[in-house]
Parts: sequence; structure tokens; C-alpha cells
Amino acid sequence: MTVPMSVPWPPATMATLGRTALRVADVLRRRGKSTRAELVAATHLSRPTVSSVVRELIDEGWAEEDVAPEGATGRPAALVRLARRAGLVLGVDIGRRHIRVVIVDAGHRKLDDRSKLLDEDADHRPIEILREAAGDATELLGSVGGAPEDLIGAGLAIPAPLTLDGRIGSKTWLPEWAELMPGQVFGGFLQNKNVAVGNDASLGGLGEYVFGDGRAGQTLIYVKAATGIGAGFVINGEMYRGAAGTAGEFGHMTLDHRGDPCRCGSRGCLELYAGGSVILAQARKAGYRPESLKVLVDAAKASDFLAQNLVIEAGRYIGIALGSVVNVNNPDRILIGGELSDAGEIFLSPIREGIRTTAMPVASDAVDLGLASLRSMSTAMGAAAVVLRAQSAPGPAA
Repeated sequence: MTVPMSVPWPPATMATLGRTALRVADVLRRRGKSTRAELVAATHLSRPTVSSVVRELIDEGWAEEDVAPEGATGRPAALVRLARRAGLVLGVDIGRRHIRVVIVDAGHRKLDDRSKLLDEDADHRPIEILREAAGDATELLGSVGGAPEDLIGAGLAIPAPLTLDGRIGSKTWLPEWAELMPGQVFGGFLQNKNVAVGNDASLGGLGEYVFGDGRAGQTLIYVKAATGIGAGFVINGEMYRGAAGTAGEFGHMTLDHRGDPCRCGSRGCLELYAGGSVILAQARKAGYRPESLKVLVDAAKASDFLAQNLVIEAGRYIGIALGSVVNVNNPDRILIGGELSDAGEIFLSPIREGIRTTAMPVASDAVDLGLASLRSMSTAMGAAAVVLRAQSAPGPAA
């Protein structure tokens, strides 16, 4: 995972706001809607200074008051968020068989998104796929009336482990991508905009924390169960990357050290028992030939006996492996995403049972297990979030 040390504001923003105003705007960009008291605590500025700056931002159209949440009682503290004028961010999720793109503004509002399936795997044609994804992102930007100069930056998610400097962490994963710097290549197709690149599951966890249901816990584990299996960890509001940037390769947790060889170089990995590609192979071996994982999941939801058994078995293996993770990390929230999660309780119930089988009762009882609220867009939203939460480049003197 690599994140830019600083991300500049769009030129129009930088030219207009002084350093103190940019300091407040930077907190709003990273946190989303906030109260004035929260801004005082985060900026270490005085309350009168924050109130004055917020009024200035609102009067000049850079920020706006947000309506109180529905059902609020009493007199809730007013919330402030940045306006669209403050800039736009793209989030791009490249999977083996899909490209998903989302655009959000600096106030954390999703403006639009688009998804498409790929006719061929992305594994063997990196430059073509990165160019195609950049084209989709540019079209989406135009569809909401945005221009390249409005972009703060873009986040890019790749289905492989990534080091802190943005390289593929293992050549056996995506050999044709191994010598690339995906973020640099993608940025070149976006007029050299700032690009943060990361693992798809790690960014999925961040997406659920920032935009979904993940903020309810201090230790969030997001599991992406699709063609492959990965996990993202968000601890005390920060995405955990590990020493080399490759944390979260949950699908390559060993279940049987004497098992079949895995593409990662190890043996008996979880992905060999519960990954989507393996499930499809098992279905075909049994004489059932679904066109895709989605078709198999839909069949399971329609009570197809074989499809249900395959989904349930995959969930059981994932739960058994998660039990060990629960014992080590003691999370309070686990969210399940990816295509297999579309099976709902058919998939979630065996995961829950597996956790209870292998985790200590005190640890498993503390976990709130649920489905990812952003569904297929968790990763793309996380790719946008990682740019929003990056430190801003310093502005002019006040």
C-alpha cells in the first residue's frame, strides 16, 4: 500500500484560501462532516478562530452546514462539511473480471459510480486495463460536470499485495504486473494526477469505515470473499498496512501445510478451499456449469442444493480461519463483502459457526459479525477515502 505523503488542493482552492482556512479545510476533508468543537480539537486552534474560519468558508461557498440527522432530538450540534467546490476524488477498483469507478467530493458525498464486467481476465494485460480504467474514470468525471483541474487525486485498488512503495508484493500473484508501478502508470493516463494505490481488500475495509457501517467499532476486519479472499484491518480509525505494506492476505492463511500448492508459493491456503475460482471449479466437476460466481450465488439464493452446499462450505472454512484471527486481534466488528456475501445469511451463518468453533468464547462473543453495507462498492469507496484522508500539501501564508 502506498499513500502520497501530501496531496495538493486544486489550484482554485489553493489560490483563494489562506493557511489557517486550509488547515481547517484539511481536517474537514479527512474527517468529513464535523462539529465546530471537533474542529477545535483536531486543529488546536481557538474556538473563536475556528468559528470565524468556518463562517468564512461557508460565506465563500467552500463549505456548508449539514442538516441534523433524521430523528435527532433536542438541539444537536451543527455539522459542517466541505462543498463540492473544494474538489473531487476518484476511486477505482480493478478486479480480475471487473472495473468499478466512483467519484466523491471533498465533503464525502458520492456523486456517481459505474461498474462493468471484463470479457477477459485483467491478469495478463496490465497496461490495457489501466488505460481502460483511466478512460472510465475520465468519463465519469465529465458526467458529473467535473474537469481534470477539479481533481484532488485518485485512489487505485489492485487484487494483489502491494508494498509501501507501490509495487506488487509477490511476482507469483500477477506476473505481468510485477515490474510495473501501477499507480504511476495509472496517474500518467490521468494527466499525471496524484494516485494512491493499494490492495483491494485493505481499501475495502477503509471504505466501510469511512463511508459504511465500520465506524461503529475500534477494531474492524473487512473480509472480501470473491474470486480470491483478502482482508482489510482498520484499527482505531487507521488502516493497518504492516511492516512491508502487505498486511491482510487472509486468503493465504495456511489451513493444511501439506495441502495443494498455492499461487503464493505456500500450500493448503484458505483460498484453495473457499476462493470463488475454486468453488466454480468444484461446481463444474459436479456437472453444474455456472457462467460466473454471481450466477452460482444467485442459484444458492434460489435454493439450488449444490450451489447452497458450495457456498455454505466456503463460509465454514472462512469462519474457521477467522476464528484464529479473532483470537489474535480480538476485533469488535467483522464485515463480510465480495461477491459471495451476496448470498446473505446462507454465507454468513456458517462463517459465524466457524468462528465459534475455533475462537475463544470470550473473543467470539465480543465480535459483531455482519455484511458490508457498501456491497460491491466497498473497495472503490475505500480507494477514494485513502486520498481524502491523506495529508494536504501546505497552502500559502495566511
